[in-house]
Amino acid sequence: MIYSQKRKTQKAIVLINKAIAIDPEKYFYHLNLGNIYFSSGKYEKAEISYRKALKIHPEFIPSIIQLAKTLKKNNRLNEAIDYFKKAHAIDPKNPSILTDLGNTLLAAGLTEESIYILRELVEIAPGRAESHYNLGGALKQYGDMAGATAEYKKAVQLQPDFIYALHNLGLTYEALGQLKEGEACYRKAISIQPSFCLAHYQLAKVIKHSKRDNDIILMEKLFKTEKLSAYDRTLLAHGLGKAYEDLGYYEQALVLFKKANNLKRSTYQYRINDDRAYFEKIKKVFNQTLFKRLVTAGTSEGNSIFVLGMPRSGTSLVEQILASHPNVFGAGELPDLENIFSEKTENPFDDIDFEQLINSTNTQELAEMGREYLAHTNRFRQTNDTKYIVDKMPHNFLYIGMIKLILPNATIIHCTREPMDNCLSIYKNLFAADHKYACNLKELGEYYRLYKQLMEHWHKVLPGFIHDFSYENLIADQEKQTRALFKLCKIPWAKESLNFYKTKRSVATLSSSQVRSPIYKDSIKLWEKYGGGLDELARSLGMEDYRPN
Repeated sequence: MIYSQKRKTQKAIVLINKAIAIDPEKYFYHLNLGNIYFSSGKYEKAEISYRKALKIHPEFIPSIIQLAKTLKKNNRLNEAIDYFKKAHAIDPKNPSILTDLGNTLLAAGLTEESIYILRELVEIAPGRAESHYNLGGALKQYGDMAGATAEYKKAVQLQPDFIYALHNLGLTYEALGQLKEGEACYRKAISIQPSFCLAHYQLAKVIKHSKRDNDIILMEKLFKTEKLSAYDRTLLAHGLGKAYEDLGYYEQALVLFKKANNLKRSTYQYRINDDRAYFEKIKKVFNQTLFKRLVTAGTSEGNSIFVLGMPRSGTSLVEQILASHPNVFGAGELPDLENIFSEKTENPFDDIDFEQLINSTNTQELAEMGREYLAHTNRFRQTNDTKYIVDKMPHNFLYIGMIKLILPNATIIHCTREPMDNCLSIYKNLFAADHKYACNLKELGEYYRLYKQLMEHWHKVLPGFIHDFSYENLIADQEKQTRALFKLCKIPWAKESLNFYKTKRSVATLSSSQVRSPIYKDSIKLWEKYGGGLDELARSLGMEDYRPN
């Protein structure tokens, strides 16, 4: 292990293999070899070693945990969960095991089970700030912002310099509309660690800069620091870009947005042709013949409303308006549809095999899927007055065909926005989720066109099922368009919806601060202020008549 610690990995491997050759039944030799492979990022070889160790000593917890961590690294989450559960069964009071199990359940989308395990962690180790922090994360993902806020507060009380707890506490305050409290959390985190770029980024998002103030100056100084990680540099570039846009320095802002996106784009592989093929598969599977054959599929139960469209197209604003009605609950961006379809096909979210799903499912099973979705969303029916649930996951536009087959009476509100404004807004925001098309102007424009073509297909094969709702029209005439929106959703008119920004509810999206303000027109034709810097985007969108002012 000394060789390993000195990074003389190969020599360490040779020595341990010699030891194994002499005595292959020593399980800790295999464990140590696995640990070297694990620390070197050679997870397949690590897995082999850990399995050999477990074959010799099946209940040795360190081997079980390390195998689980290796499987998690390879994104084999369900297998990892099984091994973490095995370790938990052997040592049920171990906080470290509970933490790993709870966080892996959360990563796998099993949020409710994760909360159960992490509550158990808090009971066992209530004095550990990390216990409350992890539970707060699960509650936040579940949509319980008040509960998450309480846990993050406990984490900060136990460990006042816990900057990540302060950051997440700020996010939950934002989600609850308590923007000043959120701002205070970010400033507190920065006071503890001035180089904490995540807090700088979030602070820049939540406040409106009117001058080159100390916040901007500190970000500029940090951005010039050579020791910054690529991730921190990405955060600062986005934060500074937003601050410069506030000040009207559009050319400088775009330079920074490009730096941020180029940095992030360099961290992953992506081919627009893969998305093109996926969209074509969807159009091929969900044709008019299919919908005629399955005209009686699905369940007629429920009053589900889906607000969808490209990100930054006004989905959060529309949801906030609807959720201002006393009979409507805005549930935010729910993963429930993806979870159901992914589970049925055993495919990852971004590659669900719809052909397999349709061919292996009858009309009764489609109805069961609809009822399963309704059962999931019923957790939001907090009072008898709640008659409508709004699911505003933007990329549900991929699943409109399946929505029709499982919930034929659902209401689909498709938010539309001028393409250049929509794409610019995507480009200058840092998404938590993995929108791989978003970090390159050419790829972004091409993806937008794929989305538009898919929506044209849905309108063709499902006439009357989808209601387009224009962001620009809403901004131009709020009351007229709000009345039209309620009519489309078959919801009785409620005047208080015009004061949507006063509604107290959690909004855990990039628009969390924007929906707390009255409608403003600053974002209309914002792209024109960026001049010729967006030429590549315009060409990619096929806008031949693009003429920036």
